[in-house]
Amino acid sequence: MKKVVFVLGLGRTGLSVCRFLLQKGEKVVAYDDALPVEKVPRALVDSSRFSFSLPEQGEHFEEAVISPGIGPSNPLVQTFQQSGVPLVSDIEVACRYISFPLIGITGSQGKSTTVSLLGNILQEGGFRVFIGGNLGIPLCDVFNDTAGYDWGVVELSSFQLERTHTARFHIAGILNVFPNHLDRHGTMRSYAEAKYRIFDNQKNEDFSLLNGIQTAWQPPRIRSLRSRTLLFTTNGRLFEGIYFGGNQLIAMLDGKKIAISKEKWALPGRHNLENLAFAALAALTAGVTPEALERAISSFRGLPHRIELVTEKNGVYFYNDSKSTTPVATKAAVESLSGPIILLLGGRGKCRNFHQLEEILVGGKVKKAIIFGEDRLEIVKHLPQSLPREVVVDLAEAVKKAVYSATRGDKVLLSPACTSWDGYRDYEQRGEHFRRLVNGF
Repeated sequence: MKKVVFVLGLGRTGLSVCRFLLQKGEKVVAYDDALPVEKVPRALVDSSRFSFSLPEQGEHFEEAVISPGIGPSNPLVQTFQQSGVPLVSDIEVACRYISFPLIGITGSQGKSTTVSLLGNILQEGGFRVFIGGNLGIPLCDVFNDTAGYDWGVVELSSFQLERTHTARFHIAGILNVFPNHLDRHGTMRSYAEAKYRIFDNQKNEDFSLLNGIQTAWQPPRIRSLRSRTLLFTTNGRLFEGIYFGGNQLIAMLDGKKIAISKEKWALPGRHNLENLAFAALAALTAGVTPEALERAISSFRGLPHRIELVTEKNGVYFYNDSKSTTPVATKAAVESLSGPIILLLGGRGKCRNFHQLEEILVGGKVKKAIIFGEDRLEIVKHLPQSLPREVVVDLAEAVKKAVYSATRGDKVLLSPACTSWDGYRDYEQRGEHFRRLVNGF
């Protein structure tokens, strides 16, 4: 007898889950209060095993697949919890059927860049690779390709991991943990615990990758992992793991020393060196040769909306870092560039405390801040009194002010430290608008 599954949320991830479950012959009931019924894809509506509706009184569900963006305060989520219906993520569903090994990557910043970089390295090494998860292609879409894969590189958010129970990652790692999504998780401890779930189902033959600099946030249970732990670091040397020595990455694995040139690495900033170290360590662990690794890191040019050089006009450089939606991410972006910088900040904050910006706003590297968006007045409270600033309504006005303020040699950096949800669908739409605005002058 086929089970009945409820899917809550019909964005890209939810639709992917519905398609997959229907392919497996399951009955699916789905709902999304932001999606009119006439907008539900015809391919789903035409299936006799699919219905778009709220759960009926007394209706039994084997489990509920909750889209990542839907939090625990949602009334339907609370109803399922009270009635004992298991809550799972799309990752949990997909991993039950995947037969090839997975590399899981989570962290507060740098996930997408690292996933893309590692995917490129594995492909350069001759492997067939699925790249997706929280980044780009939902994991349930992996079954659409009949060619098969040697590896899957999966970006994992804390929202997905907190509803993952049996998923296993042969190589799993946490890039870093900084304050993020505290409106959802409540405390840093709760947020970090969601991240740690990435290691829960590993076995002795698996690998856990940890940031050697950020050991303070690693809880005692990290020491009891069943998997083999390897460290990566940008500071100092390691007896086992990977670190930097001059223009080289130095890997110490199984008593062997492997040196890889990073001379042609193009991405700026220490945080991107951490991303590189993680990706290189994971790739070597997965069986990529040092030669293929060096070729891949020499050709990688990063992702859109991540300290992306949009254009240069009259000696002024314009950078799109719309992906930076937290103060920590903005801090890393500012540290990556040389000054002088005109910094565009604003949007809807994930937190009400922007004190982490203060460190990068003193010392003269940021010559001016232009603040826009819903939380602009809250952000202004945390700016040093000595920093020149302008407060405007929206991004269009912010770009206009930046263009008129900039002189030759300046860098105009959109790195908002906030989400885009006060005026845009997502950070990508905000970044694309920034591109159009800059190129329109």
